[in-house]
Amino acid sequence: MKYLLALLMLAQAAAAQELPSMVKPFPSEDSSNVPTVAPKANSEIEATVKEAGRVDETAAGVADPAPTSTGSGAGPFLRSTKQKRDHSTGTVLVGYQLITSWLPSKKTVSYTHIFNENWSVELEYAWSSLSDPVPGVELGEISEKRFTLAARRYFGNSFHVLVGPYYNKFDAELGGSILNNVSNTSDVGFKVEGLGLATGVGNRWQWKSGFTLGVDWARINIPLVETKVEDRVLGSISDSGDRGDVRDVISAFNNIPTFVLFGVNLGYTF
Repeated sequence: MKYLLALLMLAQAAAAQELPSMVKPFPSEDSSNVPTVAPKANSEIEATVKEAGRVDETAAGVADPAPTSTGSGAGPFLRSTKQKRDHSTGTVLVGYQLITSWLPSKKTVSYTHIFNENWSVELEYAWSSLSDPVPGVELGEISEKRFTLAARRYFGNSFHVLVGPYYNKFDAELGGSILNNVSNTSDVGFKVEGLGLATGVGNRWQWKSGFTLGVDWARINIPLVETKVEDRVLGSISDSGDRGDVRDVISAFNNIPTFVLFGVNLGYTF
């Protein structure tokens, strides 16, 4: 019995010594024993999606930023005009100049070669004619033709200034009471031609589809050189007053500036 009690006491003492080593400390007691969670491996689908996202981000970094619209909704349209011009070669247009001199209601056709978003050069042909006599003017049939080679310099999206030389041709026939004082009725016409400088301001918008709208708000044509005058008809006019009136018309054509207000152009940019 004594031996049995002694063995029980030894067993209790041994158990008391091993118990502390069997109890694991809390994470706050020993940070080295804090359990960690192994990272979850991506599936093949997730890896493909992430890789596609990285490709999109890389492409967005080198491409032009998407146009941002304004409160009026005009942002993408305004951005597209400048970008379209920068990536285009030329523009073909037909136009109408309602308020212009010498003759009103001129029709126009033009071709514009685009160098970049800031510069272009345009060749324009404008013409107008009047078949019926003009009340108060002693002239019959009148025609006017104008060729303009103008550089257009853009500032911003569509606003620009234009400047360049032009060639003008004015043909007219005598009419009214002047014909009663002409000795040679087989030749009652005269012609005047000249060179000058054109300058003005306008706007031109290009849609992404290529459709183009242009407005020349104001343009002035300044005559510089009289290149040709056919005024043989002056020798056939017997009345000195009528002869002086026709001479004044010829002189005015190559000395008084002409103008264009609100010229509208429609066409296609490619």
